[in-house]
Amino acid sequence: MTNRRKTMIAVRAMLLQLRQGVSDRSISRNLHMHRQTVKAYRQWAEAQGLLAGDLPDVETLQRLLKETLSAPPSPQNRSSVAPYREQVLALRRQGVEVAAIWQRLQERGYTGSYDAVWRFV
Repeated sequence: MTNRRKTMIAVRAMLLQLRQGVSDRSISRNLHMHRQTVKAYRQWAEAQGLLAGDLPDVETLQRLLKETLSAPPSPQNRSSVAPYREQVLALRRQGVEVAAIWQRLQERGYTGSYDAVWRFV
């Protein structure tokens, strides 16, 4: 059995429990899923009208999920420090520590975190 099919069977099991009025916390525990995941699926199922009437088969659910459930946003690929790249590199060549670089960037309008500067360096 493929992972995708196993996932769809888990979604179907979750829908069955949602239809029975089982709490998100209990479903989370029963299916070993995060409560926020259960909550997101509950909201999706309500919007799709899946909590009443006949439950679609696994293949129909898979198609419906693909068509209607939005994918999570992709991770940020650009550092908030990138516009200050040349300044950061110049300061590092001078041996300036990350904390001092962060303070100097703040003086120039940088509003990002120390950790972002540290990761950039």
